[in-house]
Amino acid sequence: METDRRAIGVLQVLDPRGGGPASSEDLQLLSLFAGQAALALEGSSAFSDLGRVILSALAATPDGGALGPALRAEAVDASAPHPELAALAAAFAELDVLGRDERDAALALVEQFLAYVRARASLR
Repeated sequence: METDRRAIGVLQVLDPRGGGPASSEDLQLLSLFAGQAALALEGSSAFSDLGRVILSALAATPDGGALGPALRAEAVDASAPHPELAALAAAFAELDVLGRDERDAALALVEQFLAYVRARASLR
């Protein structure tokens, strides 16, 4: 099982129904399942890591202090599991203090980018 970023694990199938060899359709279905499972595992891992980064930044933030600087410090920390997630969280923390129009514009930009990425992925 793998994603574009890394190998996640291995899937083993034993004894197909009927005792004969697996058909090409069976293998295609298994491959599709394995790809979806790998994406789900990677997504779950990324969100767990993001939660740890945010909790670590919260712990480093003094009472009443701004969360953004602590998140940026986490983003710079090379030992963080996903420093880009900390940088993204820092950007969202900064957006939180801006006005509604700025937040709406940022959200529209992110949604357009995601639509672009999904369209590219569907062409593969």
